[in-house]
Amino acid sequence: MQQPKQEVKLIFTQLIFFLLIVSIPFGFYVSATLENRRIELAQELQTHAEKISQAIYTFSGGEERSFYFPRSLLYTAAIYDADDQAIFSLLTETSVHPFDAQYDRFGDQLCLQRLLYPNVFEARTLIVCGEIQHTGTVHNVLLMLIGIVSLMLLASFLIIRQSVQFYKRINAYLDEFIKDAIHELKTPLGVSLFNIDMLEMNHQNNKYIRRIKSALKNMSVIYEDLEFHAKAPTLSYTPTLINLSLFLKGRIGFFSDLAQAKQITVTEAIEPECFVMIHEIELQRIIDNTLSNAIKYSKEKTTILVSLEHHAHGITLRVQDQGVGIADVEKIFTRYYREERISGGFGIGLSIVKTICDRHGIFIHVDSTPKKGSTFTYTFPNP
Repeated sequence: MQQPKQEVKLIFTQLIFFLLIVSIPFGFYVSATLENRRIELAQELQTHAEKISQAIYTFSGGEERSFYFPRSLLYTAAIYDADDQAIFSLLTETSVHPFDAQYDRFGDQLCLQRLLYPNVFEARTLIVCGEIQHTGTVHNVLLMLIGIVSLMLLASFLIIRQSVQFYKRINAYLDEFIKDAIHELKTPLGVSLFNIDMLEMNHQNNKYIRRIKSALKNMSVIYEDLEFHAKAPTLSYTPTLINLSLFLKGRIGFFSDLAQAKQITVTEAIEPECFVMIHEIELQRIIDNTLSNAIKYSKEKTTILVSLEHHAHGITLRVQDQGVGIADVEKIFTRYYREERISGGFGIGLSIVKTICDRHGIFIHVDSTPKKGSTFTYTFPNP
């Protein structure tokens, strides 16, 4: 099952891919629009040139003494003699001069050149220029871009929203399942643990009873994780001063049956009188998940080293095993993630550990090599 952040990445990848595809016809549209604007301007220049030419010819054949050169707010013009010298000019672009073709460009100006019939001014050439304006095109392009991006963002938002709702429903279903599982497991698990202890008193050193007890204790850890996960949103745990040295020894003793069932040796290097500020239930979740995982993923007849030491920066708890190792250390604290699915579990144990550590400022470091083992290090702040 994909995580929501992976869904978001997929959506934005598709958005970029879509924009790249759209850019091809979009580019053709821009190019065609600019060409249409150039053609329209050329026709407008033709009209204005015709107006000037007609005014010159009318004045040349008439009796009026004053000539008013036709002006325009949109276009400029100039007339030149046979030597290409300007007779009269309204051009704003000083670099404009007679040219060979009918049309030519000078900067942002498109210019039309027309040869004149004999006239009273002895003008031979008329040049009319107009600015190639991209305002309309740019405006349309921006509107289209805004429209496309807005639609894509809206579509992406709706897709993301639907995806988030889907994952929320999945999490809600899982939470309901966990609550139901807790309710159904509590009584039979407690009865089984009590009776197996009574049975062990009469049949000491029975390997089958020890194996059953180990399995029940493993189930107990899973049950307590589920209970903590279900109650965490509604409960507040008040930190108290705990002797971590004694507490750790007690939890190692609790898991001794699990270790013996796999012939695993647990070596202790625990400094006395190491105190931490944390609630007992939260501390138990950290230690139990770490120890049970170390035993679960260790090979038979190997050694697990549990060390506890006090230093100036805090108290360091370290659990080192010789197990299968972890391929992706970054993902193991993600809720419902299970690297080894064949080993069972719900994938919430280490997620709970990470939540507790973040709440109390406990630094976690995991060093692991596949097929060689893992080391979990917890640094508790000084109380």
